[in-house]
Amino acid sequence: ETLPWGHSQGREFATFPCHLWPSTAAHYVCPTNTFDLDGHLFDLSKLDAPACVADRTSKGQCYFLQHPRPLDSPFQYFVRPEQSNYGGPGELSDYCPWTVPSDDGDCVDGNPTFLQYYEEVGKASRCFEVTRLGVESLGCIKHFCVQGELFLK
Repeated sequence: ETLPWGHSQGREFATFPCHLWPSTAAHYVCPTNTFDLDGHLFDLSKLDAPACVADRTSKGQCYFLQHPRPLDSPFQYFVRPEQSNYGGPGELSDYCPWTVPSDDGDCVDGNPTFLQYYEEVGKASRCFEVTRLGVESLGCIKHFCVQGELFLK
């Protein structure tokens, strides 16, 4: 059985903390718009932006929480010292904040009521970052591949 989480990402994905994962695995964690010299990746003020989930079947939001006490130093991914107790949901994921599906963001079986004019829900639709008229957002876009080349409708 093929497991989608971490499929084909290599040894680093399984053994390293998320800030040291290969660049091909960047879509598994929340988008990072900041990177400081101490290796911290996330800033709470920048985590409210929506993002696609790792398999692109849904639009999502970053999931993290405030733990009751500071996380061990290898798992402190947030920039400010006062954010040392913020992180993802658990030890299995090294407390990495990751993107979870939004309630109304399903691109495959979702509710077409909340879509933009260029979006389409269906088995061939996936979440993509979209720039329309200079505004960045997410969209459920129908796609297909021909001879290894990706086409968006």
